[in-house]
Amino acid sequence: ARYAGGMMFELGGHMIDRVVDLWGRPREVRSWIKGPDNTLAVLEYERSLAVLSTSSRMPGHTAHRGFELLGTDGAILLNPPEPGIKMKVTLRAARGPYRAGWQEIDLPPQPRYIGDFQDLARALKTGQPLKYSYDFELLVQETLLRASS
Repeated sequence: ARYAGGMMFELGGHMIDRVVDLWGRPREVRSWIKGPDNTLAVLEYERSLAVLSTSSRMPGHTAHRGFELLGTDGAILLNPPEPGIKMKVTLRAARGPYRAGWQEIDLPPQPRYIGDFQDLARALKTGQPLKYSYDFELLVQETLLRASS
């Protein structure tokens, strides 16, 4: 409540880290903070946009949350992203084992935090760096601050 970024500051990092992992540093970040619970951010890239919205008080908000990638030749929808066991995909043309049009793909279980703890254990045992570097984490936090101001 002390920071004016509202729910974007509170929850936006969970999606911003995925966007930054996919596309890197956004060229431009625009945000709309309308009270603590109505927030929107647009991250602009050379050839794409990432649109993030947060609202914690919307009835049924958990089922509404989603992660969507929309492209020229297809789209991927995870809704809700957790537990993330079903993914809807549409393709303009068939590719590999996937047909053109909408289809639902079953994903293996995605238990929360298991991969993170496995990466931490590997780094501690081997001395190798974590999957995500300090510079990556710093960029996520910088982008989060830009998106929630």
